[in-house]
Formats: sequence, C-alpha cells, structure tokens
Amino acid sequence: MYQQQKVYIPISDGGVTVKTIKGTGYVYYTTGRVYSPEGKRSNPVRVTIGKQCKDDPTYMMRSV
Repeated sequence: MYQQQKVYIPISDGGVTVKTIKGTGYVYYTTGRVYSPEGKRSNPVRVTIGKQCKDDPTYMMRSV
C-alpha cells in the first residue's frame, strides 16, 4: 500500500508541467527529449510525479 504525501509543486524552467485530464491535474517532470525525423522536431519524454491537490493548486499529492 502506498502512502500519500502533500508537497509543493517544484518550480523549474521547462522541467515541470501540469496537464489536466478529465478535471484532475497531473504533474509531469521532463526527463529528456527524443528527436522525431518524420515531424522534424524533438518530443519531450515525461514522467508523472504526482497529482495536483483540488483544495490548493500549489500542492501535489505524491506516493511514497
């Protein structure tokens, strides 16, 4: 069973993003980029690090 911790969403330039899916905000961290020759651009590789709190959007819940 995972425990939940309430922590601040880290602030960094381009490293942390929040994406809303069906009304819930998910916090992602960009770990790298992969070049796509078909689109001739690089696509970010992201990992989910937590879920945004509904009562305070500056916090996220993360599993430990």
